[in-house]
Formats: sequence, C-alpha cells, structure tokens
Amino acid sequence: MNKKTLSIITTTAILCAMLSACSGAASASSSSAAAAESSAASSAGAEQAHDNLIGGVLERNSIEVGTLNAWIDAKDKEGSAQSGYVSPRNSFENKQFASLNAMLLELKAGRVDFLRLPNSVANYIAATDDTLKYVVGVREQHYHMAARTEDAALCDELSNAFQELKADGTIDKLVEEYITNANGNPTNSTLKHIDGAETHIVAVTGDLPPLDYISADCTPAGFNVALLNAISEKTGCNFELVQMDAAARLTALQSGKVDLIFWLACSGTAENDPQTDGITLTVPYFEELSGFLSTSQATLDIIAETYPGMRK
Repeated sequence: MNKKTLSIITTTAILCAMLSACSGAASASSSSAAAAESSAASSAGAEQAHDNLIGGVLERNSIEVGTLNAWIDAKDKEGSAQSGYVSPRNSFENKQFASLNAMLLELKAGRVDFLRLPNSVANYIAATDDTLKYVVGVREQHYHMAARTEDAALCDELSNAFQELKADGTIDKLVEEYITNANGNPTNSTLKHIDGAETHIVAVTGDLPPLDYISADCTPAGFNVALLNAISEKTGCNFELVQMDAAARLTALQSGKVDLIFWLACSGTAENDPQTDGITLTVPYFEELSGFLSTSQATLDIIAETYPGMRK
C-alpha cells in the first residue's frame, strides 16, 4: 500500500468518524427534545386533568357558606407562607346537590369526578360498594347540634350532656360501634321515651351515613339515634326525628318547625360559630377529617397531589 492510498483511507476514516459523531449528537439532541416535549406534555396533561375535575358537595345554606368562607380565609392567612400551599377556594370546581343519593348517581354516571364528604361517610360508602374508592383529606370536620339563639338554655344543656358523655367514655363507645366498626346498615331505630318529659324535634337528612342514616323504609338509625338516646339518659328529655333535605334544615330551624339540627362545621374556632345569625351551637361532640370518594384511583391521586399531607 503506497502513501497516497493510505492517506485516502485515513481521510475517509476521519470523515466517517466525524459524520458518526454528528449523527450521534443529533440523535441525542432529538432524544432530549423529545423527552422535554414529553415531560411538558405530561405536566400540561396533569394540570389539565386537575382543572377538569369536578367535585360533588351537599348543598350549603347561607350560614354554612359564610362559615366555610371564614374558615378558608383563616387557612389562607395561615398557609400563605407555606411552600406549595393550595387554597381550598382555588382547588377544584364544585357542583352542589340536594342529597347524597343524587351525588352518588352523578358520580356513577361520570358527571362528577369525586364527592367531598366527611371521612367516615366516604369510608362507609366505599366499604359497601367495591366500585368506589376513597382517600382521607386534610380539612377538619367537627359536629355540633344547633338551636335558635332564644333556646340558648337548651343548647347549654346539650353541651353539658356532651361533655359528660365524653368524660365517661360513652361517645367513644358510640363512635367505635356505629362509625369505626360500622358493618352494614344500622338497625338501632328506637328512640327512648320518658313519660311526661319535654320533647324536642330534631331534623335529620340521611345524607351522612353511618352518622345520619335513614333506611330504605324511611326509618332513622345509626350513630345519631344512639347519641340522642344517650342524651335522653343524661337530660331526661325526649327527641322526635323529622326527615328533610339538608338545604331545608336551616329554614326549618329558624321558622320553629324543628328545635334542633345536626351541624357539620369546618373549624372549631369560636369566631366561625354562627352566633350572629340567630343560631347557636353546642360544643362539638365528634371530630374527624374530610374525605374524597371516587370511582377512579387516578382522580384520587390527583387530589392527593394537590393537598400535601393527605393519606390514602
């Protein structure tokens, strides 16, 4: 092989190496661009999925809306300095419903993506329907009874009873039996009756089983019935239950059609108690976190990513 031939071969090899390097760089650049595009699309898809989610909630009356807004304002003030904080006001679109049954029908039909419920309610429903899943939220939920302000003495009497029932362990036992270990539909439908005792009329909705439960034959049962029986033993009074839609409870209370309603609130702070709206609350008798119910685990995963600290 002469020098001229060797020179040509060497030059050709160098050119091939250069072309290969250029091709590799272009391929790497193309792969990086594709990866970046895929990542951007994934991020955009996740954001779009979040924005498209619609939640179902029980219809709220004016006082509940005001109390909720006050709670959110307090949370926003507290969370404004926290990294990654998401205001409850800006999280997901909500659609209101008059009853739990209506919400469940819309969820099964795919017209809402999830339901906002107390954790015990979401857990109870998911346990009775294997097509549904739930995740524990981060919002505080606490339960009171509400009366008109002119019945403040009755409210105080109930508050004293709740404190005694907490102190002697009765409420813990009721929670364990009717909420924590709820198995199937509750059957404790009989209210205690004391001859000659004063009777208070209480509104129930059946929208928060196993706490506020009403059977298919329109008979109230579950935790609330057991709780009222325990109160009767402490106070010597009777209770009569009247079923109505959740949104009608406040009007019924204000008009005197009922004497008491069960009240679910977001915060235990005194400034959120609706004292100035003609309504007074007892001390809370039960507290828990919120929950989310859905047919889709992917939906629950998006919700969990939105609210840091949530538990699946």
